[in-house]
Amino acid sequence: MGSPRMNDYFECVCSSKEHTFCVTSEESNDDWPPELLISLQLIQPRNLFKKLIISIKYLFGYKCRFGNWDVINLEEDETNRLIILLHQHKVRLHKFNSEREKTNE
Repeated sequence: MGSPRMNDYFECVCSSKEHTFCVTSEESNDDWPPELLISLQLIQPRNLFKKLIISIKYLFGYKCRFGNWDVINLEEDETNRLIILLHQHKVRLHKFNSEREKTNE
């Protein structure tokens, strides 16, 4: 039986479905600490010509030296929600590590 998961979705100010990310919180079990996973989708060009250029570059092994980046701009309430999630994860990690130290003594 897996540990319970909780998904929270965050959306950019622009409301574009391409500018969203998901934060998945997973509780700890006896062996593994709690996990916080952040999943995001990088932008995909809609223009067929741009897709063709990217495909040709890929075939010849071209890689951008900066990597693939996109931007997500969060509203204040979304930012506060993310801060709360990060704080909750920090508390769960601290609790897990404290319990593990007690059992190792």
